[in-house]
Amino acid sequence: RIWLANQGVLELKASSGRYTHVDGGHSRVPIGMFKIGLIAEEKVPHLTNDVQHDPRVSDKTWAKEEGMVGFAGYPLLDGDKIVGVVAMFSRQVLSQTVLDAMEAVAENIVLGIRSLKDRSALQTSESSSRHIVESMPNGMLIVNDAGTIKYVNAQAEKMFGYLRSELIGKPIEVLLPHRFREKHPGYVKAFFSHTETRPMGASRELFGVRKDDSEFPLEI
Repeated sequence: RIWLANQGVLELKASSGRYTHVDGGHSRVPIGMFKIGLIAEEKVPHLTNDVQHDPRVSDKTWAKEEGMVGFAGYPLLDGDKIVGVVAMFSRQVLSQTVLDAMEAVAENIVLGIRSLKDRSALQTSESSSRHIVESMPNGMLIVNDAGTIKYVNAQAEKMFGYLRSELIGKPIEVLLPHRFREKHPGYVKAFFSHTETRPMGASRELFGVRKDDSEFPLEI
């Protein structure tokens, strides 16, 4: 069985063997209580082959009725932080080899948990960043080094009168007046072919052109 720590409580997340349910009497175990909680609190593995007389086993009647002999439990540690416990009962004697194998299992579970947390944090960060960009008072476009529009925020849609779906994949020139392109041929392409940072409109008076062909002053 696998318990994961959540605010001082171990919550049963997976169970196999004789008991496959995760909503029984030990589905939530406070850290520090019972054999599972003590493993989490002490951050030390525990192995016994005398379950029926082990002071850590709270339900000895159940252990006797089920003929349980061995128990092995291993803490799930991410650095010094307890993230859960993996444990098993057995009707047969358990060797140290079992505990050694559980160590490898525990390490892989922790790696999986860490990966999920990292992915969740990344998604939260991306969601927050997206919200900030979408709520900006300025129009924002992301353009690749070929001058192709890859992203358009909500304010840019309003400014230019296009839906973002109409702009994504189009060259940035569609948002500049024909007269600018005619007067400065190759300017936009040259700008995006260099990676150094500089203001695109430096020492130039720029205008944007909306979908309806009306123009407005533009600072990039």
